[in-house]
Amino acid sequence: MQNISVRFAKHGGELKPLTVQDGAKYFEFRKELAEGEEIELFITKIENENDATAGQIAKIHAMIRDLARETGNTFDEMKVTVKEKAGLINPASKECVSFAKCNKKELSDAIQTCIEIGNFIGYYF
Repeated sequence: MQNISVRFAKHGGELKPLTVQDGAKYFEFRKELAEGEEIELFITKIENENDATAGQIAKIHAMIRDLARETGNTFDEMKVTVKEKAGLINPASKECVSFAKCNKKELSDAIQTCIEIGNFIGYYF
């Protein structure tokens, strides 16, 4: 497991997983780390439930990199494929919508699209 996205909330002065599933994903991620292995964190305060987060965008980009490597496509080719399949095309201009301009639901759809493409090619996230 290379990437996880979990939500925490502050309770009693400590950050705690928001759901049992978030706690389980975080526990598994920690368990798989070797002693001394480094990680990088993206932490975003959620102001509005509908706003996309930097973590979502980072996750999508990591998933696209993995899919590109597995399929032999470039990162940009795979990004366009994901956006097309996720419906992130501006109907007026027929151009792809930037992930930075997407809301949380649209980015969730793009993540699901990456998972589905991965399943189709036999690469499981």
